[in-house]
Amino acid sequence: MVVAVMGAAWDSPLPGANDSTSIESVAGTADPPDAGSMNVIRIDHVSLNASDRTASLAWYAEVLGLRAGDPHDVPDQPVFLGPAGARLGLFADRAAGLRHVALATTAPVQAALAARLDQLGITYHPERHRDSDSIYVPDPDGTMLEVMVPRT
Repeated sequence: MVVAVMGAAWDSPLPGANDSTSIESVAGTADPPDAGSMNVIRIDHVSLNASDRTASLAWYAEVLGLRAGDPHDVPDQPVFLGPAGARLGLFADRAAGLRHVALATTAPVQAALAARLDQLGITYHPERHRDSDSIYVPDPDGTMLEVMVPRT
């Protein structure tokens, strides 16, 4: 089976896939979600930990042309790079690697998700930010997801 993601293709089966497995059966379909599904508006940002934020900022600016948004000198806050809608957040002085992926949604959907997580006994924590209200929940592998409602 050839797998294509964002224009790249390779001969590698999906986990548990065979020749009759469709990408739709593994990744979902375009059909409307059921009542237990969440309506994600967009991926809002991806946050990375940077062991040296100054060096990382310089690298992203020089190599990818991504510039820091304002404010970018607030301690313990990420620096967001890139145009609106395609943001990359850098957190300072931490072990390198993925910090979290943020999914933007609406307040009613976020409230329904919190209720669903409570029902399933899944631990999460809410946090109020300067520009959003968020729920943080780890996936089964420990990757942190931020489900956020941007404030307008």
